[in-house]
Amino acid sequence: MSRHIYCRQCHESGIGVRTHPEDLQRGITMRSVWIAPRVPEGYQISIHAEGRETRFCPLNNLHCDMCDAVLNDVARAVTFNPPGREVVPWEDEYGNVLTDEQVAILDKLKGETNE
Repeated sequence: MSRHIYCRQCHESGIGVRTHPEDLQRGITMRSVWIAPRVPEGYQISIHAEGRETRFCPLNNLHCDMCDAVLNDVARAVTFNPPGREVVPWEDEYGNVLTDEQVAILDKLKGETNE
């Protein structure tokens, strides 16, 4: 299973967010949901060197896996899954899963506050 979180701009551009024809032929599936991103508790970088684990700094933001933008708004969580494997939900660890309708309401509210 391959998991990614993309900012809206990268998701809407379609770069890296589509299932390639060869993958479809091999039975790989893609699931994509909207999330309101949040940093999981204890989110940090771990560096492994010479057989030891050294914990590095805690991370305060999630970043787009494509362009590295900080995810402050709505983001797209994408899962690529090989055939015969159950998709294990993971998105709620990184944010509240949103419906298309909820995203549309957030967009409308955001537009009203920018006017």
